[in-house]
Amino acid sequence: MAAAMMASRFYSSWNVRTPSISTSTPQRAQSVRPRATYSISTGDWGDVVPDMPSTSTSPPSVSNTPSLSSPPRSPRRRRKPPKEVKPYETQLELLAQVRKRKELEIMGREQFPGESVSADVNEDEKQFPFWRKKEFKLRELTRRIMELSKRHQLDLVFEELEKAKQEHGKLNHIIMNAAVMACVACKDIDRALALYDEMVKPDGCGVDNVTYGTLLKGLGEARRLDDAFDLVEALESGKAPGRHVELTDVHLHTLVNACAHAGDALRARGVLLRYRSSVRKTGLTTLTFNLLIKGYSRSDNPLEALKLMDEMRSHNLQPQRVTFNSLILACVRGGDLKRALKLLSAMKEEAKRLNTSRLLPDVVTYTTLLRGLADARDLQGICDMVAEMKSTPTCVLDRVAYTAIVDACIAAGSPQQGLTYMDEMQSSAKQDGQFKPRAHVFLSLMRAFAERGDLESVGSLRTRMVAEAGGHVWAEDRAEADELYIEAAVVSGKLGEAKKTLKNMIGLKKGIPLSKRAYMVSSMIPFHNAFHECMSLTFLGIYHYLVV
Repeated sequence: MAAAMMASRFYSSWNVRTPSISTSTPQRAQSVRPRATYSISTGDWGDVVPDMPSTSTSPPSVSNTPSLSSPPRSPRRRRKPPKEVKPYETQLELLAQVRKRKELEIMGREQFPGESVSADVNEDEKQFPFWRKKEFKLRELTRRIMELSKRHQLDLVFEELEKAKQEHGKLNHIIMNAAVMACVACKDIDRALALYDEMVKPDGCGVDNVTYGTLLKGLGEARRLDDAFDLVEALESGKAPGRHVELTDVHLHTLVNACAHAGDALRARGVLLRYRSSVRKTGLTTLTFNLLIKGYSRSDNPLEALKLMDEMRSHNLQPQRVTFNSLILACVRGGDLKRALKLLSAMKEEAKRLNTSRLLPDVVTYTTLLRGLADARDLQGICDMVAEMKSTPTCVLDRVAYTAIVDACIAAGSPQQGLTYMDEMQSSAKQDGQFKPRAHVFLSLMRAFAERGDLESVGSLRTRMVAEAGGHVWAEDRAEADELYIEAAVVSGKLGEAKKTLKNMIGLKKGIPLSKRAYMVSSMIPFHNAFHECMSLTFLGIYHYLVV
């Protein structure tokens, strides 16, 4: 009895070992707590045994006797094995195959109607069907439409749209917006409005703010300001179709730019006074003044744009390079070349004061001034301006700049100086092919030399145009070159050369009719013949009278 009481006293803190029952307190797996044993049969205490973790690898024995030890822990969840990572070389091979398939798909669209894509492409399609998804095809269609719009191939754009509708059904608004942009880029606002009507139908894809901004730009370029104002009124009143459509700064500035492009500065001011409060609560911005100055520079009274400069400074707004360029254009169109040159000096001083190159004149500034110097027939001023252009770091001379220089020399009455600058273009083209003059540069010089009767210069340019002109020389360009050669021959009095060239003109054989200028020149050939015959008969009559 005493032994049983002693065993119950130590039950909670000491293990009791019997032949069949073993009790212990809950312990940690890594505990090293000391432990004593007591034997009921002998009544003696055993040695202290440290509670070490078991290192046995044998499976535990299963017995039917209940265990008084701590409950076993739940087994840990086994981690999923990591996904198999393909080697780097395999990934590169897959990317190369995808890239090849994409290139072949784009090339297949540009093939001729009778050709088809090779069998390797079909095998790739079977092996990688995930690439030819609807989203990818629509993305490629949008890119294709933008490329065709840059080439001004609007008919091909609508052909692509019809094919996509037959394959995918209704197209989304992103593709339709790209088609509207293509119509505006190709100056076909009627087709753009037709697409807009298709988009706003109940079964259409819908329109957004981008659609309205594109339409406003197209209507402004087409000089259809009334339709543009109606569209803005619908946006402001909330009657315009489309979800989440509202009048924004972009729409407002697009309408102001449309008025400025049309030269209607008063209407541009009216737009700001009418709609600016409904769009933004702040004052006027630099962009607003730039658009207004552009409108006045294209109006009938361009010098009114100079007043906006003072108004701009009163609002603590800093003029930009675009601002000065528009003001210089206004002075050139108004015939005030001195003030334009003063604005050029003001640009340089302002850039020096602010220590920035963003206000230094660029190629647009100088080409605008060249136009004013050409109107004043100041050849020396043109040469000095070209020298300054070459020394200005922010002015990069390209083919367009050289073309403007040649045109300025011709307008100033010196085509020979223009020919010198064109030869300079040819020397620069040896290093960069983009400097090759186009055919219209040759034709401009030939017109100037033909009026003077310089048959040799016209003939030389006529021969050089086919071999040295950049881009494609059309049959119409060659026909005009022949006409100018005939004109130079008639003016110089070489009628035989004019008749020979007129008889062998390639343009007439190809069905290209003569221009009005060439027709007037060719009609003068019989008159010259009759005049020479009349003068010859008169001379012979006087000689016969004097001799007899």
